Amino acid sequence: MTGAAQDASGKWRGFYTYRHNPDAGCAFDAHLEVEEGVLSGRIHDDYELGEATVSGAYHFPSINFTKVYVSGEHAPIHYVGTMSEDGRSMSGTWLITHGQIRWSGTWRAHRSQENDSRARTTSKQKKRQKIKDKQL
Repeated sequence: MTGAAQDASGKWRGFYTYRHNPDAGCAFDAHLEVEEGVLSGRIHDDYELGEATVSGAYHFPSINFTKVYVSGEHAPIHYVGTMSEDGRSMSGTWLITHGQIRWSGTWRAHRSQENDSRARTTSKQKKRQKIKDKQL
């Protein structure tokens, strides 16, 4: 599989958990952009930490980025993961290192439904255009 499905750009809904307490965690929304392997974007946690910027790299299927909260009140968080073959989900691990303290856990994300409906619409439009082209 190649193309748009393997592009990490778009809106994502995800969840991260803590290694020391896998039953605890936080949901988040992400809007990512990838251009020539350079990843950038924003993440908004449902938890009180709120909005963060992200920067990193993406080369299918590998993704890695650093999340920095806009408030500046939290150490940067380093994420590493992989995208699924169908391009609908990503998962991996995260790590915070602050002096002698190390926190870690797992994360997963899936494309938002808004992306799915837009992709279906685009696919339908392309099929219609192909039919029109054949008729000409």
